[in-house]
Amino acid sequence: MFKSRSSRRAAVATTYVAIVVTASTVLVAPAGAREQAARIQGARTGALVQRQTARSQGQSTTTRSMQGDLGRGATTTRNTTAADGVASVDSTTTLNNGQKIDKQGSLVDNGDGSASYDASRTGARGTASAAGTIAKTENGVTRTGTVTGAAGKSVTTSAATVRADDGVSRTQSVTNAQGQTVARQSDYSYAQGEGVSRSSTTTGPNGQSTSSSANVHVNPDGGVTRDSSITNAQGQQATRSATTTLDGNTLTNSATVTGPNGEQKTNERWISVYPAATK
Repeated sequence: MFKSRSSRRAAVATTYVAIVVTASTVLVAPAGAREQAARIQGARTGALVQRQTARSQGQSTTTRSMQGDLGRGATTTRNTTAADGVASVDSTTTLNNGQKIDKQGSLVDNGDGSASYDASRTGARGTASAAGTIAKTENGVTRTGTVTGAAGKSVTTSAATVRADDGVSRTQSVTNAQGQTVARQSDYSYAQGEGVSRSSTTTGPNGQSTSSSANVHVNPDGGVTRDSSITNAQGQQATRSATTTLDGNTLTNSATVTGPNGEQKTNERWISVYPAATK
């Protein structure tokens, strides 16, 4: 399957934008403090998850910790502020081994229906950054920007989302310094009783394409089934059918993958979540 570094960088850019936009949404919550804790137990191991949030007018601080039974874990502290058309967020994640990941981002209202974003992520491999503009259109939104990796190489990204009565269509592209472009066209639709469907086609610089599709629907018993497929440039297809059910505090996922040659593999996983005392 075709998946270039450029497409991965585009995914990173999208994540950065999502982080920045979050700053402008969480701040509308009422002022105050809140603590939450839960015990997560899987088939092999478990973890304790804790979250503390303090909000006041125009700012929010959240500390989140996940500590696994095998000694692995991380703690993240995130600060967000919003005032005078500027939303910003910075966070630090500290792993139990001492390694740190720092993120910063800002979203500025340009006053003309558009907003400019600027974000960075610093980890063990260096600093990656993203910057660009998000603009509203009559029936959707557009985004253009540049992503620079820790090694100093950059790609340009663009995306356009168009909303219609029967769904959403999204066009994305990533172009590297050599002028090579990866393009992706995705269409989303919803039908009563049939759930949400997606079909996508990704075309690489050499003109070869891969396609994928997925449908998510709710079953009569309350479970959720996701059927998906992917076809490479040679016409080989793999499919996956997964059903998730909730019974009390236990979430079970059963998935069957069928390869191009008809071979099948079924995997079942479960996880239980229980309330825990906050410290």
